[in-house]
Amino acid sequence: MPLVVAGPGIKSGVRFPYSEQIDVVPTLTHLMGVKPPENAMGRILAEALATPPANVPARQQHLKELNLVLLEHDRKLNALRAQVKTNPALKPVLADVEQNFLDVEKILHWYKIGSVDKLIAHNRDVLKRIPASIQ
Repeated sequence: MPLVVAGPGIKSGVRFPYSEQIDVVPTLTHLMGVKPPENAMGRILAEALATPPANVPARQQHLKELNLVLLEHDRKLNALRAQVKTNPALKPVLADVEQNFLDVEKILHWYKIGSVDKLIAHNRDVLKRIPASIQ
């Protein structure tokens, strides 16, 4: 996500290759000197700060990884649907994936998983239930 950050406490002229929307709130709350909300999932964009805190975790690419899992789901689901037409025994697998994979249409349920990492892991587990022969 392109992001421009300017103002007191921000390094001038710094560019970094990756940021996520979920990093904005932790960064702003740090600059304001307040604790981020309990449900804030991102990290402080330390590379943008003139005096970053010492305990900032390494940069993750949660949303990029989530997008890749969603794309894999779409590809495998389409292949599975095609296979079901000639192999009705795969209908229970299709029903399982359609019910349990948390895709964009089920975004309002994502919070039940607890974190982006857990959401990615959950969705990967559901995709593993599709036979390897279906690609």
